[in-house]
Amino acid sequence: MRQATIQVGIWLTLLVTAGAQAYALATWEQPNRGLISASFLIALSSALLVSRLPTDRIICSRWREPFFLAWSAADIALIAVITAADGGTHSPYAFLFVLPFIFGALSYPPGVTVIVGVLDIAAFAVVAVMGGGGPLHDGFVAFALLCAALLSSWEAHNQVVIRRALTETADALQESEETSRLASRQQEEVARFGQLALASATIEELLEVAAQTLERVLDVDIAAVLKLIPDEEELLVAAAAGLPEEMVGKARIPGGLESQSGYTLATGTPVIVSDWSTEDRFGQSEMLGSRGMVSGVTVMIRAKGQPYGVLGAQSSVRREFTGQDVSFLEATANIIANAVERRAEEDKTRYLALHDPLTGLPNRNLFLDRLGHALAQSRRRKTSVAVLFLDLDQFKLVNDSLGHVAGDELLAAIAPRLEQALRPGDTVARFGGDEFSVLAEDIHGERDAIKLAERIWTALARPFVLRRREHYVSASIGIAIGSGNEPPDTLLRDADSALYRAKDKGRGGYEIFDEVMRARVIEHVRTENDLRRALERGEFELHFQPVVSLADGSIIALEALLRWRHPERGLLGPAAFIPVAEESHLILPIGRWVIEQACRQAAAWQSLQPDGRPVGISINLSPRQIADPELARLVGGTLEASCIDPRTVTLELTESIVLEDGAHSERTLETLKRQGVRLALDDFGIGFSSLGYLRRLPLDAIKLDRSFIENVAHGSDDAAIVRTVVELAAALGIEVIAEGVETAGQLEMLRGLGCGFAQGFYFTRPVPSEQVREMLAAPPWLRTEPAVDGDGAAGDRWIERIAR
Repeated sequence: MRQATIQVGIWLTLLVTAGAQAYALATWEQPNRGLISASFLIALSSALLVSRLPTDRIICSRWREPFFLAWSAADIALIAVITAADGGTHSPYAFLFVLPFIFGALSYPPGVTVIVGVLDIAAFAVVAVMGGGGPLHDGFVAFALLCAALLSSWEAHNQVVIRRALTETADALQESEETSRLASRQQEEVARFGQLALASATIEELLEVAAQTLERVLDVDIAAVLKLIPDEEELLVAAAAGLPEEMVGKARIPGGLESQSGYTLATGTPVIVSDWSTEDRFGQSEMLGSRGMVSGVTVMIRAKGQPYGVLGAQSSVRREFTGQDVSFLEATANIIANAVERRAEEDKTRYLALHDPLTGLPNRNLFLDRLGHALAQSRRRKTSVAVLFLDLDQFKLVNDSLGHVAGDELLAAIAPRLEQALRPGDTVARFGGDEFSVLAEDIHGERDAIKLAERIWTALARPFVLRRREHYVSASIGIAIGSGNEPPDTLLRDADSALYRAKDKGRGGYEIFDEVMRARVIEHVRTENDLRRALERGEFELHFQPVVSLADGSIIALEALLRWRHPERGLLGPAAFIPVAEESHLILPIGRWVIEQACRQAAAWQSLQPDGRPVGISINLSPRQIADPELARLVGGTLEASCIDPRTVTLELTESIVLEDGAHSERTLETLKRQGVRLALDDFGIGFSSLGYLRRLPLDAIKLDRSFIENVAHGSDDAAIVRTVVELAAALGIEVIAEGVETAGQLEMLRGLGCGFAQGFYFTRPVPSEQVREMLAAPPWLRTEPAVDGDGAAGDRWIERIAR
């Protein structure tokens, strides 16, 4: 505005000078025209001089007001000289005395404007005295000049008010702009800090960055993150900027109401200290006082609804922390809290992924990881590693008698016993069910591993109290020792193989994996691999053994027996591969194939004698097949596809099937029974609870185990048992089939004891399906003597021959 005023003044001077010079030339005959013209030239020169001056520097310096005052005084003097030279106050030049007032009102503060007005009126008075136009004229002009002076002073005052308002507005805008820039910067820092928190930074790194960010953005001397130590009611300096490094992680601050941080935790709200010298709510800590801190602000870090700590900033100069500063601290604290919560959830998830939820012990994944590290160290140190695989003996009895909750209580109680039996560096893990595994590092041979097994037995020897009763537990243990060159899975598999060997020998024993077992494992793996390809290559086939009626020697059914025609090992019986198939779950696809093939073959045989008694088919089921939820659907679909009468299909099961999961097995058997098939209990008599199954299960037949048939004779215990079972089964409406019949004496004895059906080598060994048709047409045991009688003669001769 001052610069614009100077430009206006220069152009006004030029305009007035030109106009006045034109007037002088028009009235050149009047006196003093040369003086007037010279004065105009002086005025013109002054205007040009002012335009050449560094006015921008002048108006910004302390000489600004004197400069304008001197310029106005020179203009007033020039007007007065020209007016006096033109004849006094009656000259038209007298009107120019009003210009300094206008110029002053627009440019000067009120004080300078008053001085210019006084000088202007005084100059007019001097001219009036030297050659006035009369008292009335001069008085009126003086009055007009006085009014102009008043108006100019008022306008100058108004200009000051306007300038002050503009200055305040400019200051407010500048402050708002600075505030916006600060808010924008803080938002950028919060966003950057949030991205870091979402990245892979650790909590320690995050806290360090938070302290550095606060120090830089808020321009404070100290910024720190204080972590609450609940048990000690103190706050630990977890991260800081502006404090010595040796204090971080060590310095502590009281957490009660006597400190700013403690007060923040107690109130849960931000706390601002404008001046520590006047603060009376709490005292200043020695750490801050010794460093001359004057002002400070703190906010709470709240994670999962609980105080995690305090975030604070301190300044050595007096400072009023604003609400925007507090919002910045709270946003940073919220990011820290979210990161702490997220890390806690991740740690919890990671823990649950690597630990057993029931016992808190490491699970299989964590055990294998530690085993891998142990084997690597063993390889470098030239030491040995032992893996002990434990299985609780008869743990299922606890679940069956006391319930699964009691079983879980027992497992949870066993875990600390096992941990106490181990060395500090050893690891015990639970693999599921009642299986535990132990990793022992830096051992010196088998003897150390055996000692560890003995300590485990000692720890388990003490009784466990379940349902206010004492229970004793024993464990079978398999041991494998590695030198560091074995893969973790291999060593664990070796220990598992040794465990199975230990359980085969009885309860509470141990076995160490050796070369014999290794060969057995290798053979097991080879068999499993071959089995996976056998079904695709069509290497399986069914052989059939008849079930014979002891009344007339006729074939009432055929038992389907699986054989594997191995390309290298020849024809293999089920004992060579069924255990492997069971363990590897390959028994499920193999079992489906057996059911489908057996039913399809039986349907073909039955179609040969549409008017005769249909020959039945017996199919063995494994425990894993019974546990398969798709079994009932498979059987139903196969019966429908083969168009076979369900009553001619017998599914044979063993006691172990029911022992695996009694409730589930019984439900599955009820479903199968509703489909119309017959159920038979195989190997009857070798289990401890077989008689109970006669009442519990929906059985149509039982097959006496061959161990009762081998020594059956008059008056023997086995004969008495057979007689009792036959009579009991007859009372329950259940058929009895004797297995393993190999001699005519056995057959005669069984017939005398009332047994209705038999099966064994006496009749025939299992034969391929191609030979069954001929055997069905004329059973070989009925073709010993030619038939000469009529109907029923063959049956009579069969009975007579048995009698002889």
